[in-house]
Amino acid sequence: MAQFMIESLVLCLASLWIALVLVELSLPWFNVMIKRELSLAGLADPASAAALVLVALTSGLLSGYYPAIRLSSLEAAGISGRTSSPAARKLKEAMVIVQFVFSIGLFAASATVLGEFRFARQNGLGFDPKGVALIRLAAPDIEKRIADLKSAMSGIPGIAGASATSFAAWEKGMLVRQYPILHVVKSGYADVMVVDPDFLRVHGSRIVEGRDFGPGPAEGGRAQLVVNEAAAKRLALRVGGYLSDSQVKGEIVGIVEDFFYLYPSRKIEPLIL
Repeated sequence: MAQFMIESLVLCLASLWIALVLVELSLPWFNVMIKRELSLAGLADPASAAALVLVALTSGLLSGYYPAIRLSSLEAAGISGRTSSPAARKLKEAMVIVQFVFSIGLFAASATVLGEFRFARQNGLGFDPKGVALIRLAAPDIEKRIADLKSAMSGIPGIAGASATSFAAWEKGMLVRQYPILHVVKSGYADVMVVDPDFLRVHGSRIVEGRDFGPGPAEGGRAQLVVNEAAAKRLALRVGGYLSDSQVKGEIVGIVEDFFYLYPSRKIEPLIL
């Protein structure tokens, strides 16, 4: 039994190694196809590498445990003439069905991902991701000194601009909280991003009506709001209007062209910046 279990574990670890090699070799072509910059750099983290190895070992244990018990219990002399019991046949059938279910699930997941890529390539994201580097700031002390960080980065040759935002879901696939918007004309829900005044310029998004963010607050000290076209249409928001009876308060100074800020194939929802 130990021999069969070791064989199963070795097969899974070898498969993991082969998979990582194939991924590393195909990543340059894959990044060109999806217009992203994916890498295996995260595996340099010991915790991530250990988790991956643990998954492979768990797969080896789960896939090898029953065959190891069965094979180690058989007598070589009587294998050829032995017939399976009804319970054993049902178990085999169940295992085959489970394998088919997992295979179909993998094909369905692959088709979904391929659909995402095709949608993004054919329809565009509403902004140009080329030349954009996303840096996640996990240290609160750095987040409090965004202005100093931007000033330091602007002096580096080759950097055209720097901006800060509360999230960048198109890069990491994160979700954003929906806020209820209570408006005198229409009410509904909108996604909210907190950005600095340079965000739309650095992001490359086009203002279709009104203006971009200014350096300071709007008239009367109110926060400046820029909404996307979906928000303007579905929530009846207009340039010069105000949001004051909801969790998002301020003056709407502009309307920006719709861009995908969640998964590419998801419908663009009302967005308030």
